Amino acid sequence: MKYYIDHNQYFDERGVGKDPYFRVYHIRKFLGLIPYRKFAEETHCGMCDCYKTPINFKSEELAETFIKEVLCAGIKTETTQRNIIKEVTCS
Repeated sequence: MKYYIDHNQYFDERGVGKDPYFRVYHIRKFLGLIPYRKFAEETHCGMCDCYKTPINFKSEELAETFIKEVLCAGIKTETTQRNIIKEVTCS
């Protein structure tokens, strides 16, 4: 399966770019006819509900590593769930 890395960046009114991020997707077809992008997603859970969002990467290298280590290994991201269990602060 082919995976693609999408580069996204916000530019303000002066043309200054801020906070680029990358997303990983592959092409699927709706009813076998209409192609669309299917982004790798993660599940976020709050107080009473869960929702899925595309995974944002801070660099192209991190996105490429994710493709090689997770997607090519066959791990489905639709069922991956991340929770913060501990925060460590260096003094």
